[in-house]
Amino acid sequence: AQPNLRKHALISAGLSGATVILLRLFGVTAWPALVSGGLAAFALITLAMRGKAMLRPFALFHLGAAIVMVGIAVSATYKQEQRVELRPGESAEVGAFRVEYVEMTQQEEIERRRVSAKMLISRNGRAIATLWPEKHFYSETMVTTEIGLHSSLLRDIYVSLDGWDDAQKASFTVIISPALLWIWIGGFGVITLGVVFKLFTS
Repeated sequence: AQPNLRKHALISAGLSGATVILLRLFGVTAWPALVSGGLAAFALITLAMRGKAMLRPFALFHLGAAIVMVGIAVSATYKQEQRVELRPGESAEVGAFRVEYVEMTQQEEIERRRVSAKMLISRNGRAIATLWPEKHFYSETMVTTEIGLHSSLLRDIYVSLDGWDDAQKASFTVIISPALLWIWIGGFGVITLGVVFKLFTS
């Protein structure tokens, strides 16, 4: 068992090192993301080589923790936040994305006045999402903000409407947060699954 354990450890270490090299080749330069990616790869490869042990609760705990760790490192390192001022029809580059302000609309409702901005998000000429950040006015002193959100496995894109003038020139805050969903998947998905397995197998 001892030689097999040593063999598995060497294989896991070698493949986790290869993972770090691949991340570096793909443009990842921040050391927290590289270290977290290498550790996560080590954990995943080790669990995969243990076969049925992958289904044990403690293995799921470790897997979930590794996913959370990578998600936090990547999100914190590569998060982008930018404030832009645009007129209708204008656009701005935020990281690798183009954010276009199309129009502003206002609606008078029974209990509130709603101001919405139509925003188009694209990358390399390909449309990704249409977002509608809003302000809700219930009175002169009670105002709420509704953020426009596009969420995917790779990243979350947030757009908030900060203010505007009579000509509808508006200011926005755009936040691009990569890998944020993986924190939820690891923390509340995989780790919760491990807790459920533990409860039903103990």
